[in-house]
Amino acid sequence: MTRNRSTPARKGAALMGVLIAIAIVSMILTAITWQNVANRKLVQRRQHQLQSAWLARSGVETAIARLLKDPAYKGETIKSMQSSRVKITVVPQKDEADIFHITSEARFPDHPSEAVVRSAERRFRRITEGNKVRLEPVK
Repeated sequence: MTRNRSTPARKGAALMGVLIAIAIVSMILTAITWQNVANRKLVQRRQHQLQSAWLARSGVETAIARLLKDPAYKGETIKSMQSSRVKITVVPQKDEADIFHITSEARFPDHPSEAVVRSAERRFRRITEGNKVRLEPVK
């Protein structure tokens, strides 16, 4: 067997090309996977932020309902859904006993490393007219 001296030997050239192609495809797939994981974490964080904001708002609504029934209501801690906690605080204003300051602090999920905390505050005047009771927002 004689080899043509004008063409150099290319032993392993095809293998080298395949290895380079596999390395490039691996790098692209790694980047895509990393971005998918990062986006998933971002979406989950946003979901936790929205959930805790709505839970804080529901705490204010719960306090309103309780204040309509009982002006001595001071607040409570509620676990309205799994892995959540809403702390409601109701404080009457010192100079006007019929004005209440409601603070609702929601934590979701109720796990220290992932928790998102949101709060909502509102002030209401409790008005009694005969046997009807209503709350009016105070600015």
